[in-house]
Amino acid sequence: MATVTMAHMIRVTNNCPFTVWPGIQGNPGQQHLDNGGFSVAPYKTHFIISSRNWTGRIWGRTNCDSQGKCETGDCGNKIQCNGTLGVPPLTLAEIQFAESKKIDFYQVSLVDGFNLPIRIMPKKYQITSKNSTDCKPADCVADLNSKCPAELAVKAANGSGVVACKSACALFNMDSDCCQGVYTTPDTCKSSSWPQNYPPFFKETCPKREGKDSDVDEALTQWFTLATSGGVEVSGSILKAKSEDIARKLGKDEFKATEGWLSRWKVRHDIKFKRAHGEKASANSDGADEWKFTKLPQILAKFSLEDIYNADETGLYYRATPDGSLCFKHESIAGSKKAMERITVLCCVNVSGTDKKKLLVIGKSKKPRCFQQISLQKLPVEYHSNKNAWMTSAIFIEWLQRWDTELDKTKKSICLILDNCTAHPNVSLKNIKLEFLPPNSTSLIQPLDMGVIQNLKVKYRATLVNYILEKIEDNLLEPQSTTIDISKKLISSKQFNSFQTAGVM
Repeated sequence: MATVTMAHMIRVTNNCPFTVWPGIQGNPGQQHLDNGGFSVAPYKTHFIISSRNWTGRIWGRTNCDSQGKCETGDCGNKIQCNGTLGVPPLTLAEIQFAESKKIDFYQVSLVDGFNLPIRIMPKKYQITSKNSTDCKPADCVADLNSKCPAELAVKAANGSGVVACKSACALFNMDSDCCQGVYTTPDTCKSSSWPQNYPPFFKETCPKREGKDSDVDEALTQWFTLATSGGVEVSGSILKAKSEDIARKLGKDEFKATEGWLSRWKVRHDIKFKRAHGEKASANSDGADEWKFTKLPQILAKFSLEDIYNADETGLYYRATPDGSLCFKHESIAGSKKAMERITVLCCVNVSGTDKKKLLVIGKSKKPRCFQQISLQKLPVEYHSNKNAWMTSAIFIEWLQRWDTELDKTKKSICLILDNCTAHPNVSLKNIKLEFLPPNSTSLIQPLDMGVIQNLKVKYRATLVNYILEKIEDNLLEPQSTTIDISKKLISSKQFNSFQTAGVM
């Protein structure tokens, strides 16, 4: 989304869940702002200052690599396009700032096809009368890629799906389809005379959508965009209250924000409710990017993938069962106290997945009752204990030193990537080189946080469910027996391979 302001500042906000690389081309004689290109992380904003009468276009590029080659919108294998327009198909935001007190012009163009949704709107909406607002948004926020005709579709390099939708001009390169040569006038350039009339697909799929009150609809959309781009979490009740507040300011006292109206408004603007998970919103993205592009290449240059490891802890409520149950309508369910016993589990694996260290489990009891008849040395996990069932620096150092001794016997050196929590002291070891991630960045670049630990818990929970089912069948449910049985099954079945997501591979 490009936001145009009267101060000639362009605020580029990426509302996609993936990184986008905007490209910028100034018209002849105009500056190519920010050297023509940059990257914007998911849900982040980049500000650009332009001259008073700047004119040009902005587009989004996707899946760009470190060399600047992009899957869509590529401008010649470079991040900073420096005046080179991206290769179609691409969605264009066209902007023309006027001289003082004259009218600015902006539009979203699909003449060169479509690759990403774009919305252009003023930074601030201003109510000027009962029936209008200044500078209404221009946009195409529908997902044209999912509806693109097969002959116009551009598939991803890996074949996973459609990443862009060509225009008829780009596909056939004929004067009649490109409105060139003798087809430059409205009378001669008529898509209705083409063998296949493609323009209506773009116009009908991405129309200007209006609700029962377009003024309230547009003003709420602008307010919502500004609020969410600033990191504000907005619920349905907040939207309803704000829309009625806008309606009152417009003198539309009869307007009522019903659930139906709100539901249709969300459909018109492709807005969905999503629950916030994890810590990515407060993560140190700049530190993470710097580590990936400076420190990580140094590690990869010194160590092979087999010799680079990542270790991380997670809490596991090992006896937790579902909060509720299905039942017949006429029945009721009595609640019970939740099983909140927790253990800490340390996972460690190398990049290639060829070495998965034995899980280190920390519980509260030195000798749990379920282990009375079992030697701790024979467990499929390494077991430790303290009163809080937490990882401590003493346990961690002991684990590191024992591993370092094992490596010394084989004359092997490895690199261990860790987050910098207080339980991970920076100790000097002979065969293990410790590398610490930047503060507050593990949710972005720690491999085990990219799905490995989640996979471990999912498999554990599935095994627990199967165990409970067996005991129900036997009419002999013994919760205290679950830990060791599940651990035995879990070790051989867990999968560790999220280094690619974290950027290591």
